[in-house]
Amino acid sequence: MKINHLLIFLILMPTFVRSQEIGIKTNFLYWTTTTPNLSVEIPVAPKTTMSVTGSYNPFQFGNKTANKK
Repeated sequence: MKINHLLIFLILMPTFVRSQEIGIKTNFLYWTTTTPNLSVEIPVAPKTTMSVTGSYNPFQFGNKTANKK
């Protein structure tokens, strides 16, 4: 009985699903390197989108003591 309901849902799903208005996404691999990021994607045409991405890395890598006197 549950399989029948799932099958009916999957068949009818495309009839009531709307396309995205605005998409917000992130890249998990950046987060593993302690670089938080966020991206916003908006549609500009029926099959075209525009995305704006930003990330921030608060750490500075390198030898800081070599430049100090």
